[in-house]
Amino acid sequence: MRSHIFPELLWQTVYDANHVAMTSQQGMKFARKLRKGLREPLLCSECEALIGRYEHYFAGVWLNPPVLPTQVSPDANAVHLSGLDYIKFKLFHLSIIWRCGVAQMPEFGNVKLGPHEPRLREMLLSGSAGTSIEYPLSAAVVIQPQTRKVMKDFLVTPQTAREQSGAKSYVGVYAGCLWRVGVSNHPSARPTPLKEDGSISMALVPVDFLPHIVRLVRQHVIYEDLKKRVN
Repeated sequence: MRSHIFPELLWQTVYDANHVAMTSQQGMKFARKLRKGLREPLLCSECEALIGRYEHYFAGVWLNPPVLPTQVSPDANAVHLSGLDYIKFKLFHLSIIWRCGVAQMPEFGNVKLGPHEPRLREMLLSGSAGTSIEYPLSAAVVIQPQTRKVMKDFLVTPQTAREQSGAKSYVGVYAGCLWRVGVSNHPSARPTPLKEDGSISMALVPVDFLPHIVRLVRQHVIYEDLKKRVN
């Protein structure tokens, strides 16, 4: 079965009026067009249904209706949310990291889970999200610096990041946020992960603070609208 690596629901805000998304990758000379999110043979029907439940929850609690504002007020420095289902919400994001880690497509080659792959797979199958410090999930809302508009219309596959402590994490952008999942045997010093009571505090990050995104955007003239927003 051809499975989505990033759920199709996350591509909906990326498609243009003609249902086309432009994708880019470091090392590619040209952007390419997609009419459907990146897929490959990956999951059986039972696993599709299991992960689909986490996707359905995220769609309902985050996207329909949208939980993030269109624009953040000038005096705000963070967005605070509560009432999330800790298990379903966290497993949705862990499912993305796991799928990226087992996928064969070059777009996801940065995600190398090693011994964490079977552990994450078991967590998804058993419905166990672990404690808040086990594969901790944190987020920041990505905004356009001049208008403070929340940038919900682009997606970045996970990239590797390391803290000074040596803690490893994967950072991706989708659904208006930069999401960070800790995948390390070293404890993370990062504050405000998703808490087990279903609350999360998300700082605001201007898109031009994310050099990887800016570099890809400036590489391809086809991203005219987005280029205007990061220059």
